[in-house]
Amino acid sequence: MRFSGIPAGHEINSLIAAILELGGAGAVLAPELEERAANIKGPLDIKVFVTLGCPHCPGAVLRSHKLAVMNPNIKAEMIEAETFSQLAMQYDVSAVPKMVFSNGEELIGDQPFEAILAAAEIEAAV
Repeated sequence: MRFSGIPAGHEINSLIAAILELGGAGAVLAPELEERAANIKGPLDIKVFVTLGCPHCPGAVLRSHKLAVMNPNIKAEMIEAETFSQLAMQYDVSAVPKMVFSNGEELIGDQPFEAILAAAEIEAAV
């Protein structure tokens, strides 16, 4: 898990959730989702572009970080798009939250965990 940018605004929720997740107090998932997450071979990098005023971004950050906690082959990074505008331009960020996977797969919006997991599984199969 990584935070690139100040976890302020709505992203303070992501920071608190990350601390809880690392402490073992995170959300409990169905066993089949945990098994799928554990089976991702990786390596996989997930970049989640956010803005501090976006109320939908913390959910995307939380779920991508959860996936990274569940599997050591996965890295997830919150990137504050305004602070890291060059990087946001490089990845053509025009809406947030935007998740960019290391093979170029992209998800836009606050996606459910299952959608993020499915995109991660596609990445691992490439």
